[in-house]
Amino acid sequence: RAVYPSQTNLYFILGFDTLQRIFDPKYYRDMATELEALFDMAQLIACNRGEVTTQDLARWLEAPDSWRFSSRIHILSLPDPLPDLSSTQARRLLREGQVVDTIPAEILPLIRRAGLYRNP
Repeated sequence: RAVYPSQTNLYFILGFDTLQRIFDPKYYRDMATELEALFDMAQLIACNRGEVTTQDLARWLEAPDSWRFSSRIHILSLPDPLPDLSSTQARRLLREGQVVDTIPAEILPLIRRAGLYRNP
């Protein structure tokens, strides 16, 4: 928040797996207070991923743990084939030295130059 002007609206884009982790009590000392702080500062954009549809996301937002913040969580429907893209798979393919056609051509040289995702 210190970097952006006070009127800046922050949005974090994430998949369903990450959205679920945000509501996992094991990550918090005081979940209610800490989630309040998060949602006072930012909003989330949750995307359909893999087998999880936008309808699944909408149903999940009705659950007791998440409905309180549902006005700050927006659902974005990704068109095919985007919901099936996996950063985990892309990192694995890079580690194996395989071609990863889902990484933009402008980004791949940066990953290689930084030595990211190589086998130890």
